[in-house]
Amino acid sequence: MRLLGVFNEDVNVSNASDFGINFGSMINEPFIIGSDARYGSLPMKLAVSSGLLSSGCNVADIGYVPAPVLARIARQERVWGISVSADPYPADYVGLRVYDPSGKPWDGKIEPNGRRGVGRLGDIDLVPNYMSELIAKYEIEPLSVVIDSANGPTGRIVPSILRSMGMQVMEMNSSLSPIPSRNYEPSYKNTRDLEFIVRKKRADVGIAFDGSGGKASFVIRTGHISAGRAMALLMKFGGYDRAVADFGATSLLDLVGVVERVPASEVKVAEKLHSKGFEIGGGTMGVAFSEWSYAPDALILSLELMNAASHQGETIESLNSQLPDNYEMAETVRVSDVSIVLDEFEKAYSSHELDLRDGVKILKEEGWIWLKPMKGMVRLAVESESKGVAKDLLDEGLKVINHFIK
Repeated sequence: MRLLGVFNEDVNVSNASDFGINFGSMINEPFIIGSDARYGSLPMKLAVSSGLLSSGCNVADIGYVPAPVLARIARQERVWGISVSADPYPADYVGLRVYDPSGKPWDGKIEPNGRRGVGRLGDIDLVPNYMSELIAKYEIEPLSVVIDSANGPTGRIVPSILRSMGMQVMEMNSSLSPIPSRNYEPSYKNTRDLEFIVRKKRADVGIAFDGSGGKASFVIRTGHISAGRAMALLMKFGGYDRAVADFGATSLLDLVGVVERVPASEVKVAEKLHSKGFEIGGGTMGVAFSEWSYAPDALILSLELMNAASHQGETIESLNSQLPDNYEMAETVRVSDVSIVLDEFEKAYSSHELDLRDGVKILKEEGWIWLKPMKGMVRLAVESESKGVAKDLLDEGLKVINHFIK
């Protein structure tokens, strides 16, 4: 992700305009651009567009759209794409996701050539084609579904797509707002309201999206299914026997197929998917499908999960019961110095088995604790076969972090 940080503190519209000028002068090809609903996203989108136009590139603004929708359209139209979005960061952050014409997340070196010109700006609605393509792609037995869009752009398209497929859809937090009604991360802790509605309405499944549509988790009446666990279900029941998984993705993946592990990065996952020819990859940041684009796509994950259950003649709940129990929990914590917290965390657990390939991962007999560095933050994630133990591991890790940030 480019220009990531707190809006008007770490990054601003001047940075975005300069990025557009420099990047556009290097690429010299058409762009599409869209954004999520954060406070900083619209001004950053306008500034990036201005810079691209000033470099001579043509730009099509496709409005408020989920990041993976933009990635797919970039692939279909063979153009570059920029999504102004910052998930999994809080609402005051902003960032730029860049996609190349294959729909692959891009984070390469920018080498501007000083080229200037006057590009043309278009306002083109390419989303209906995307929606029609999805509706034609899947034949799924109708379900009752509760959608929690976290006040992001998935609320503008997902309910319509599912209703067109014959689903009974109930909506939560569908209106666009820079102040989400819940935290963007669709974790177990942040989906308790969705869980209540699913049980009250006796729905087949609840889907909780993040703010940009890249990641989702699922609520059934018997529990919570993380993106990584959903990926494991697809590997066991959906025909995906090989996958790229990040170091923080659930250990269940290693039980259901061949898994190649990489750092928790959309770019790293996409690169490995491309080089290995695998069809599915991700985990912590969502799940990507290389046949569709290379970007984590929560809507495709949702449809693939419902499709697998439909083709098996079972419910998502019954499929889920066939995997071993596991419980994943996570918290993000703002810190003043990420590197110091990581160093001290490693020292605190030096007597345990450690995996240091991506942050600090502590391997225990009862589960694992993983501290992942982020921009101005750390993400603490845990996994265990017991819900109580998972909570204890999370509390233990948070206690260690808080000791070093006071």
